[in-house]
Amino acid sequence: MLFRSVREPGNLEVRIGTPFSSAIADCGGYADEVNTLIMGGSMMGIALTRDDLPVVKGTNCIVAATAADLHPRTEEMPCIRCGNCSEVCPAILLPQQLHWHALAHDLQALGSLGLTDCIECGCCDYVCPSQIPLTQRFRVAKAELLEVTTAHEQATAARARYEARGLRLARLEQEQRTRLEEKRRAFKSKQ
Repeated sequence: MLFRSVREPGNLEVRIGTPFSSAIADCGGYADEVNTLIMGGSMMGIALTRDDLPVVKGTNCIVAATAADLHPRTEEMPCIRCGNCSEVCPAILLPQQLHWHALAHDLQALGSLGLTDCIECGCCDYVCPSQIPLTQRFRVAKAELLEVTTAHEQATAARARYEARGLRLARLEQEQRTRLEEKRRAFKSKQ
């Protein structure tokens, strides 16, 4: 793939916070009509809405792509279960199974199938003949799974704190009763 939308493509070392437009200007500016700016590379990159956004710590690449450089995404069709996505998955997952469970919002099955192991590389998107945006669906499902998992962990921790508080209060009450009983015995023995 050859991107020719920048006049003088090159490697630049810029400070964090530098606008992308400034980096592109340092490369001679735009040569053609740019359709999409992608931060992070063509496979795992994130499409940007404008070029005045700053360079951040995780920025390693800026791709200025024209419409001819990118595969146009057509209308999504139903999964034909061809298995191409599972063949190219570098994390050795089953994207078609993850897709079905993501559509059903079956978070328990997504967890057991290893959704959190997905590295969001986009390989499954690229080879999918049905044009299903698998990576996007997996990102959404991972966020839902993280939210549910976090809520469950917080509820478990709150329950443990509540039970520990109950035990502590019962122990303190028992200690207070024991001290009171010892005082009564001491008072009776003096009489």
